[in-house]
Amino acid sequence: MKSYSNIRAAFRSSIDPYPLMVIAIAVISFLRIWQIRDVIWDDNFWLLSLYELGDLPKFLDTGLSQLRRIPFGIYLFSLFSLHKDTEYFYLVWHSINTLTQLGSPLLLYALLKNLFPDKRELAFFSAVAFIVFHADQTLPYASASNYRLGLMLTLLSFWLMERALRQERLSSGKLILSLLCGLISHSVFIEATIALEPARAIVIAYTLRNKTAKPQLLRKTLLAWLPYLLIALPLVIYKLSSNTYGGHSNMYHLDPLFFLNWRQDLSTLSHFLLFPWFLFVSHLDVVKPAT
Repeated sequence: MKSYSNIRAAFRSSIDPYPLMVIAIAVISFLRIWQIRDVIWDDNFWLLSLYELGDLPKFLDTGLSQLRRIPFGIYLFSLFSLHKDTEYFYLVWHSINTLTQLGSPLLLYALLKNLFPDKRELAFFSAVAFIVFHADQTLPYASASNYRLGLMLTLLSFWLMERALRQERLSSGKLILSLLCGLISHSVFIEATIALEPARAIVIAYTLRNKTAKPQLLRKTLLAWLPYLLIALPLVIYKLSSNTYGGHSNMYHLDPLFFLNWRQDLSTLSHFLLFPWFLFVSHLDVVKPAT
């Protein structure tokens, strides 16, 4: 038993093998995407719009302006212009895939390893779960790359913030970079990353707990969290101020008291809890071996 403990301690003090294992699992999981060299799904619509209309304002008027996702539209226009004007579209798109498919779980592993240095296995299995389960966006088309980029930038923002707060002297450079990553994530790529901000407050409090007296912990946590809330607030106001659902306004309406409608809340909860299982069961015949 003692020899096993010594071996384990020596193993943990040597080169960390877990990032390499995370990379290997990510490559195995996403190898199929790197083999795609075709236009599929939503990319057909965006490419058709770009080829037919040609310039950015007209491209944005195909729906992105109505949805008020103009920064994302500029990104899509730049990406798909490579398909029209160069031969490097698939090279750039798959470079983005490689960056995000490897970078996101590695950043998650690094963040959790820093937060829980004695629980490296927890960080590893969390990173693997991030890859294997549907916590990440794996749809294999170029116009969905914003999900991956936004999520990776948010994880990078968390990691930079944790590194800055961990130091004896606060690193303003890392904090500024962290703020920029968070801002670009939800303002350009995917607004839903704002929903991760409550988790940021927990990370801040956990990081500061050993260097801050308990009576001061709440105040310092809120002060450190405040800049991230301030950069997210304009987007929230912008989205709530008018025409909240853009082109989908005929389907949805804004109800600030939605949580009081308990029947709708139960229906929504049951959808998220049960629908994936219904979908899985309905497709079991696809994975059954041929007889």
